[in-house]
Amino acid sequence: MGQYPASAATYKSAKTTVTKVGTRHDPETGWYVYARFFIAGIKAKQDYRCTVTAYDKAKKVIVKWSATGASFDPRPYNEYEAFTNIKPAQVKLVKTASATCAIANSAPKAQMLPPIMIDPMTVSTVKVPLTNVLVFLARAPGENWTAIVDDPMIGTFIPGGNQGTYTTNPAFQPLKVGSTIVRISEKGGETYEISVTVTG
Repeated sequence: MGQYPASAATYKSAKTTVTKVGTRHDPETGWYVYARFFIAGIKAKQDYRCTVTAYDKAKKVIVKWSATGASFDPRPYNEYEAFTNIKPAQVKLVKTASATCAIANSAPKAQMLPPIMIDPMTVSTVKVPLTNVLVFLARAPGENWTAIVDDPMIGTFIPGGNQGTYTTNPAFQPLKVGSTIVRISEKGGETYEISVTVTG
C-alpha cells in the first residue's frame, strides 16, 4: 500500500518579548549566548519557531540563530530559552538580543491524525475533516489515476506517483468546508463517482 501526503503545519507571527540575554560556559562544548523570552498567545503542546539575534553595544549583529520546539504543558506561558555557540572573543561583546517567533496554527497532535482511506470501487459517499486528507486505496498506486473535482474550491486531487523510495496512493486534499463530487478514473479502466463532504 502506498503512503499518503502529509499535512504541513502553517505558522503565524506571535508577539515575542525578550527578558534576558547572557552568556555561559561549558567545559566540554565552549561558550554559549542565550536569550530568554515570552511568546504571547502560545498554547500547550503547540509548535513554535524563532529567530534570535544577539547584538553588541552598537547594535551590531554578533550572531543570529534559529530555535524550534513545542510549548510547555501545562504552562505554555512560561519563559522560553534559546542558545547557540559563540567564540570566546565574542563573549564580552554581547549586550542585547531580539527574538521573532511564530506559532503553529494547531497543536502537533492535530497534524498526526491518520488519513481517511476508502476503496473507490466500493465507497460512494464519505466525510473528511478539513484538517485531514482522503486517500483512495488504489489496487495499483501510482500515476495511473486521474480525477475531476466538480468544485475545486472544496478540495484538490493529488495524483499518486513514484516518490523515489515509495509510491503514493492518489488522494483528495480538502481546502474548505462544503460538498463536491470527485470522479476518479483508472487509466484504461472505469470511473468512480464519490460524494465528498468536508467538515469543519
